[in-house]
Amino acid sequence: MNYHWADVCDGREAAIVPTAQAMAIREALNVASRLKRTLGGEAFADTVSRLRTARATLR
Repeated sequence: MNYHWADVCDGREAAIVPTAQAMAIREALNVASRLKRTLGGEAFADTVSRLRTARATLR
């Protein structure tokens, strides 16, 4: 995250601005979050683990 300090009012205001990398993966993270909510945390973690194992096997 990038921090942006605003010089408004008394000077203590700050805004957190996402990096370009964060914006690039934003939609993928939102989809993963919805999938996790739908499947449940344990099933999601198991699925991710299986996919990572399969990917590593294919390399």
